[in-house]
Amino acid sequence: ANSPFRRTFIREWREYKGLTQEQLTDRLEGVITQSALSRLERGLSGYTQGSLEAIAYALGVEAADLIGRLPGAPTELTLIVNKLPPEKQQQAIAILKAIGQN
Repeated sequence: ANSPFRRTFIREWREYKGLTQEQLTDRLEGVITQSALSRLERGLSGYTQGSLEAIAYALGVEAADLIGRLPGAPTELTLIVNKLPPEKQQQAIAILKAIGQN
C-alpha cells in the first residue's frame, strides 16, 4: 500500500523510547488522539508542523528526527532506507533493528 503522505519514523522513535501508542497519546495531552497517531504512524494521514513538534517534544527528540532519522542509525543509513521502495523499507528497518540488538 503506497501512502500519499510523507514517510515518518514516529512509530520507530516511539518504540525506541519504549512507549505504546496509548502512553504517547497520554503525554500529548489531547493534542492528538490515539487513532490519529495510529493513522499518522501508518502513513494514512499527514502531519502538521504543530503535531510533529508536539510528538517530538513528548518523545524528547527533535521534530527533524521524526521525519529524517531512524533511531540509533546514522543519517546516511536513513537516507539509503528512504530511497528504497516502501515495501522494502520495513524489511530494511527490521534488519537494522535486529543488528542493533546485538
